[in-house]
Amino acid sequence: MPNRDPATRIKTLDDYLLDRFGVRTRAVRNPEITSVGTTALALLRNNPSRLAFTVCNLSANVMYMSLDRDVSSSKGIPIAASGGIRTFLANEDFQMVGWGWWIVAAGSSSALYVVEVVIS
Repeated sequence: MPNRDPATRIKTLDDYLLDRFGVRTRAVRNPEITSVGTTALALLRNNPSRLAFTVCNLSANVMYMSLDRDVSSSKGIPIAASGGIRTFLANEDFQMVGWGWWIVAAGSSSALYVVEVVIS
């Protein structure tokens, strides 16, 4: 329940998030990897403190992500080349936000950028 007491007005983003969600959070950039090739890699390890994450494909190759290690172009969620983004939020995607994720690319040395938001 949001805090409506004017004596404790929200002054910062951190205050807002604490008031809105009841926990303090922090962002973690590229917690596991910064590039992937044609062999599946762990994108994010299982983390029950993760509230959200975003994956941005910085490469010219399509990427695919999945909860399964055998992720592929026919068994994964596509991330478009050259700036494609996938975002997962706990309040929309439930428990799977905190589960381990795998990723593979259609070509070698495919750069990506990952940010996860975790409870601090």
